[in-house]
Order: sequence, then C-alpha cells, then structure tokens
Amino acid sequence: MGTDVLPAVDFESLIVQLQEKLRMPLKDIAAIVGVDTATLYRWRKRETTPQPRAWSRLAELQELIQMLTRLFDGPDLAREWLATAKPKMLGGSAAPLHVMEHGRIHR
Repeated sequence: MGTDVLPAVDFESLIVQLQEKLRMPLKDIAAIVGVDTATLYRWRKRETTPQPRAWSRLAELQELIQMLTRLFDGPDLAREWLATAKPKMLGGSAAPLHVMEHGRIHR
C-alpha cells in the first residue's frame, strides 16, 4: 500500500480564509469537511493534520470558494446562494450547502 503525500499547507490560514471569504461559521466548515469543530481547532493549532479524505474536501471547498467569489459580488450573495438556491444541476430540490454537508462538493 502506497503512502499519500499531502502538500505542506498552513491549515490555520486556510481555515481562516474559508471563514472570512463566506463568513461561514466553523461548525458549517466542519460539517462540509466531515469533521467536528474540535478537529478544525486541532488543525489550526497544528496539533494534528487532516487525513487524505479531509484534506481533499478542504481543497475542494477552497476551490469552490474561489469560484464563488469570482461569480458573486461579495460574500453575502455567495453565502445566500449556498444556503438557499436549488440549482437544477443538483436536482432542483437541495441547496448547495446541504449537498456539501452530505459529502458532495464536486457536483
């Protein structure tokens, strides 16, 4: 079995960036990444680092936020879209934030 090599990342800066870009509380970031808020605090303090799956979800979330900040005029509109829109590409019945909290960021 091979070892996954994760890039050197300043997780504290990444988590703070995610919070600031969308003014999203840690509990929402934790739900999207699939961990509890205590785990995010440990990453920020460099007490531990994300497992490959969590790292992948953080990277996907960071990419999504970069895209949303290009598409929307400010974090409030992007956050509102994440919480309330029901895009056809997601089946038209679920908000993107709900979908992400249940493990599907890439759609």
